[in-house]
Amino acid sequence: LVSEPTKLTTNFRSVPGVVGFVNHLFGNAIGDGVDEAQPAYTPLTPHREAQDGDDGAAAVVVLGGPHEDKQAGEMRQLEAADIAAFICRAVGDDQRQVFRDGQWRPVRLQDIAVLIPSRLSLPALESAFGAVGLPFRPETSSLVYATQEVKEVLAGVRAAVDPANSVDVVGALRSSLFAIGDDLLLSWKLGQGSWDYRATIPDNLSHHPVATAFAELNTWHAQRWWMEPSSLIEHIVRTRRLREQALASSRPRDRWRRYRFLSDQAREFSAVQGGDLHDFVRWAEIQASDLARVTEPIPSEPDDDAVRILTIHGSKGLEFPITVLAGASTAEQSRNTGPSVLFSDTGEPEVKLGKDRVTAGFDVHASVEEVLDRHERIRLHYVAATRARDLLVVSAHHKAKSTSMGRRTHDALEDCPVPWESFAVRGDESYEVLPPTQLRLESSDYEGEVRRWTEQQEKAISDASIAGSQSATGIASALAAHDGHGDEPDAERQPWRRGRAGTAIGSAVHAVLQHIDLASGDGLDDMARLHADREGIGELADRVAELVRSALSAPTIAQALTGRSWRELHVAAPIGTQVLEGYVDLLIENDDGLTVVDFKTDPVRSEADADRLLESYRLQGAAYALALSEVTGQPVVDCRFLFLAIDGVVERSVQDLPSAIREVRQALEAGT
Repeated sequence: LVSEPTKLTTNFRSVPGVVGFVNHLFGNAIGDGVDEAQPAYTPLTPHREAQDGDDGAAAVVVLGGPHEDKQAGEMRQLEAADIAAFICRAVGDDQRQVFRDGQWRPVRLQDIAVLIPSRLSLPALESAFGAVGLPFRPETSSLVYATQEVKEVLAGVRAAVDPANSVDVVGALRSSLFAIGDDLLLSWKLGQGSWDYRATIPDNLSHHPVATAFAELNTWHAQRWWMEPSSLIEHIVRTRRLREQALASSRPRDRWRRYRFLSDQAREFSAVQGGDLHDFVRWAEIQASDLARVTEPIPSEPDDDAVRILTIHGSKGLEFPITVLAGASTAEQSRNTGPSVLFSDTGEPEVKLGKDRVTAGFDVHASVEEVLDRHERIRLHYVAATRARDLLVVSAHHKAKSTSMGRRTHDALEDCPVPWESFAVRGDESYEVLPPTQLRLESSDYEGEVRRWTEQQEKAISDASIAGSQSATGIASALAAHDGHGDEPDAERQPWRRGRAGTAIGSAVHAVLQHIDLASGDGLDDMARLHADREGIGELADRVAELVRSALSAPTIAQALTGRSWRELHVAAPIGTQVLEGYVDLLIENDDGLTVVDFKTDPVRSEADADRLLESYRLQGAAYALALSEVTGQPVVDCRFLFLAIDGVVERSVQDLPSAIREVRQALEAGT
């Protein structure tokens, strides 16, 4: 038994006006169908009702019409300008409403989705939206690859991969990665500079901005064998300050999201497909082209008010209060002019390599393929039109003598049974957004302004090169070196205190003191063996135990046991433009303030040794004290060093601690 197929004809998404227009347009475009190419059209039945009191209101807006002498690019620009103008007026018109969250309310940008058949329409939309200040967000992966910021990062990756490709190298130089203007590029070329950054740079160009950029590109090129694609992308975004640059745009987080998307895609490429940077570059080019068959939607953020731009493939299964159909001017009879391969029913390939270089059956199969493509375009437009819930905006822009969905739409208007309205641009449409931060030339002194801007840029780069954080030991060593005081030679130290063994013994002693019971010392020998083995000095476990015993015998430890204390305490505090951080071996809370305790395993054979070592560690202790006082708000009344030896412990406190703290603070605030 052969039963009739079940047809799904009820539309639960769209208002009756949208459904009526879709039935009329595609009833004419599809009609009774074509055998083995297009099934007959089945009309939809609306389930929703129109807005109360608006039974006669138009649910369809038509943009544009026929053009006699316009090229495809010009029509895309006109179409994009109409779409931008319509959106500006729609969000400012309280009378035009959409149904959201159980009620009708005025239109917001996030209610509007622009659907395009391919990425060819995106540049015109970007330009038109930018001209009127409309925030927008591409939400299909192939469209994100086509955005300017992603193309610029990929230009940097391609330049790093192939230094001989002057097109990619110059593209990277002109992009926001290096922001080198055409005037500087011309001066580089006139100075006999090469576009291959591996070439020797002439002496007269050694300080040229292009030379500086080439040094960075050389670094990327050298690292290409050791960095995965995602690592190089993140390195480019970080070192070229692209996230910071995004703050100069009206929608910085859109750029941040696209950088993150590109990095995630590169990471997924490495995990799933593998390959080097060459493979990733080829793969990324496919993702940005119409050859990509995976149209991954990029999820939006609920609090982000922006127009959404998706490919029609990427919109399948979705719905939008207002759906705008773009790209309708593309002719349906277009044929691929490049090399092509088609397969016959038997699986044999028919090939075209040029105008006169084709196999015998290629033209026949190409004609069949054109028919199938034309019907596929119509079905794709149908999918897009049925994404609309409350309002459908269709483009009727088309070349008068060609067949396209724009022409089909225009022809269907003559006897359309449902209300529709035409839209005409006034020319004053705009959308007010927060203006981006930008540099402005405030006088006619162009060269002076450029010089001042260059000085500000160099200062910003200098400030950014300052280390974000400083360790207490690092700042102390830097200041000691600056003052001409370095570590004393260790020729007189015991053999087990020299080289790596000395460092390992100190690490093992600190590890034991961090965990042992300070009051009883239970398990000391076992813990000493454990940590000595971990440091690779198991033969010196007894010495580690002896040094820990000397620490436990110190009066300072007895003081710690009478009140509150903390061991291996991490502390960090912002001082000036930097963060001072470190680990305090032992912190004791007294009635009058805090006491910093630091254990040292340097050899001490006399009072003079103790005094000399105290002076070398004085600023380290002051750095700990400064950070603690900033974070806790309590005064540090003492900074005490315990020099551990086998025959006992020597305690020394930093003299004039406030003066030492001031010295460290001044150095940090000065950025040294």
